Amino acid sequence: GLGAGGGGNALIDLAGLRASYAGYEDQLDAAEDLAHRLRFVPGGDPPPLHMPSRPGEDSHAVLAEAARAGIRWRYGDAPGREVLDRLARELDVIRAKDFAGYILTVWELARGRRTCGRGSAASSIVVYALGLTNVDPVRYHLLFERFLAPERTDPPDIDIDFPWDERDQIFATAFARYGRERTAMVATHQCMHRWAALREAGRAFGQGDGAISAVRQKIHEAQAYGGRAQLVEPWPAIVAAADAIAGAPRHLGLHCGGLVVTDRPVRELVPVHPAAKAIDGVHVPTIAWEKDGAEAMGFVKIDILGNRSLAVVRDCLADLIEDGVTIDEVKWDPVHDPSTRRIIASGGTMGCFYIESPAMRQLQAKVGSGDFDRLVVHSSIIRPAAGPFIATYVERYHAWRKNGNRVPEDQRREWFPHPALEKLLSESFGVLSYQEDVMLASQELAGFASKDANRLRKALGRSDTAQRLQELASAFVRGCRERGVGDDVIEKVWSMISSFAGYSFTKAHSASYAVVSFQCAWLKAHHPACFMARVIANEGGYYHAAAYIEEARRLGVEVRAPCVLASTWKTRREGPGALRVGFQLVKGIGGDTAARIERERACRPFAGIRDFHVRCAIAADDLMALCLSGALDALAPDLNAAQRRWLCGVAVRDGHRDLRGGQQAIGFDEALADPPALPLKDLTEMDRRWRQHGVLGFLPDAHLLALWRLPFRRWRCADIVAANKGKRLEIVGINLTRKPVVATYLVDSAGRPLPAPKHVPMAFVTIEDEGGLAETVWFPEAYGRFGPVLERFAPLKLVGVVLVEFGSATLSVEAAYVLGGDGSDGAAHDPSA
Repeated sequence: GLGAGGGGNALIDLAGLRASYAGYEDQLDAAEDLAHRLRFVPGGDPPPLHMPSRPGEDSHAVLAEAARAGIRWRYGDAPGREVLDRLARELDVIRAKDFAGYILTVWELARGRRTCGRGSAASSIVVYALGLTNVDPVRYHLLFERFLAPERTDPPDIDIDFPWDERDQIFATAFARYGRERTAMVATHQCMHRWAALREAGRAFGQGDGAISAVRQKIHEAQAYGGRAQLVEPWPAIVAAADAIAGAPRHLGLHCGGLVVTDRPVRELVPVHPAAKAIDGVHVPTIAWEKDGAEAMGFVKIDILGNRSLAVVRDCLADLIEDGVTIDEVKWDPVHDPSTRRIIASGGTMGCFYIESPAMRQLQAKVGSGDFDRLVVHSSIIRPAAGPFIATYVERYHAWRKNGNRVPEDQRREWFPHPALEKLLSESFGVLSYQEDVMLASQELAGFASKDANRLRKALGRSDTAQRLQELASAFVRGCRERGVGDDVIEKVWSMISSFAGYSFTKAHSASYAVVSFQCAWLKAHHPACFMARVIANEGGYYHAAAYIEEARRLGVEVRAPCVLASTWKTRREGPGALRVGFQLVKGIGGDTAARIERERACRPFAGIRDFHVRCAIAADDLMALCLSGALDALAPDLNAAQRRWLCGVAVRDGHRDLRGGQQAIGFDEALADPPALPLKDLTEMDRRWRQHGVLGFLPDAHLLALWRLPFRRWRCADIVAANKGKRLEIVGINLTRKPVVATYLVDSAGRPLPAPKHVPMAFVTIEDEGGLAETVWFPEAYGRFGPVLERFAPLKLVGVVLVEFGSATLSVEAAYVLGGDGSDGAAHDPSA
């Protein structure tokens, strides 16, 4: 407000301002200078793109040379005409868009690292030739225009997945190479979410955190199962206040991987602030805009994203080299490996990147295909809103297979109600699967220009889709009618398009993910101990550690408890058929403690528990956690669990005396022998297991159901198979994971139309016992009555009927009960409580 940009009329009396702020003239001068440099241009052309520059270098020539070398690496010395023509066409567009410097910058950051280039960039043969992506865009007919097209004005970006634990190294490289003045991360604008708003409102009303948490749980449980929470004053007013502030901006955050590199100091283009995140001890510079704002102002960001499965593959290949097994990744072909294809076709893919969720495993089992192309479709079609279309796709797939991999002529018109759809969507039999499907369908049916099709694609990916899609929906209907498309076709196609709202993939993205999925499945098929250990070490994916432990056991892998003589921080394979639980899974143990243990045992053996405690400077709580986990068993193998616990207490007590005597220093030369143990009665097996579970979350030597005394069970999870279709079974298992969804009813129980759609919660729940997994469905009535039992950590007795769809069986739950400690129906009992 010091003055209008460009020397216009002043809005504030500068003389009076200077008098008021005497002593701060330098800051006022800087503000006035800034005000005269600012320009506001309403509307007009898009802003110029801010991308990295490479002074003294012909970026396009460098890129072209690197791409041609990459083509020889990918396709050999005699690539086909189609490859060369596409390379030339892409390079022409990149030159015209002046995009070479940006691609080279990404290449510099990713070169020599394990990556998974995803998103639209995987559609480019240039990016593929540089090794940033691993899917051949020619072979899989990926559209370069989805990444970069002459008519596009919005800046595309390149999304690259790296192993999750390498990202900070890459950020550090970027700041060092391009300078902190021209490099910054992108912000996020954090808004008040529902429960945070409730906490803030509750505090404003003078309520304590305990009371707020109790009300939150009450509301959650009531709404989750279709009920309504009964609240007394002042809570209705507090909830109303929380609803009013939900969604309000709260503070700036940090984008997980968005990085911008500019050709001039970033601070000259956008306000910059230091984030809380520090790399090499220095807080990273961060622009004030989030990704959409940055894009709107011409910033072309590089997305450096973390992927745990890339670390799993990296670590497994390194482990195999240690074991004398070297895999030539140039010749490595998991896609055509029979064992890998069997695992994928059966849905036995727990631990495998992106294809381990219950929904994905069931889809794979229903289709029964281990083909790469089929997995690419499935990785994209498994959208949250696409349930009805997935069922249609599976039905059509089986009809296609039954007809000799041809579309049945009597079904052609139903599957492809418009000729354009048969041309565009033959891989998924008329069901839209990819973002390109949406874009091309809108162009072919409604006459959308490429720019409008891209607007539709972007609108489907944003959170405020209802507002953005309204205009585009009208334009789609209008365009279709003008081109003679019938209303029934318009309705059918638009319903598929709208299912992409909030979540969708480009085909290139799905194909890139499928490559990593196949690599993981190959490692699981051929080296299960190594693979499962590394999944756990890299902190898994969809499931918690206990689930992966049980999967390893089902694969015949021996699970060995943590041990201070053998464990490292991370869980690792121990020979070809076993894994050793790492210290990372012991509650309360940190990386520094694990490092001290490894360092001290490398110096000389431990004389006992007391010697271990003193030399490794183990805190009392950590020592007890290690004892309960079984990690100290090898230090006193002739003693029972109660005696080892007693020795830990003695070691902690005597530790104070050792400290006064100067013996606490790590590396003390004199071994401290354990005193003779008292003749204590051992813990019961059940008590020992509960205590071990308390610090590990699982049992190394048994399934979690071993924590309870269970009655005779006739049926197990393995009995929920197609052969038992229609049978009423009673099974006992542990709730592994659940996915709540909302069922929508348009008619009542008598078939009469409802005045308004009725939305009722239900859930899909994965149950596990000693023999395997079972998928169960809890329809609204059962979920409303019995859903709260899923909140308990206890064995669940489920009564239901086996349903079968395309050979895949689930249990439709009719009743559910929590089993008590003695196996009876009732509350679960923890013997160690």
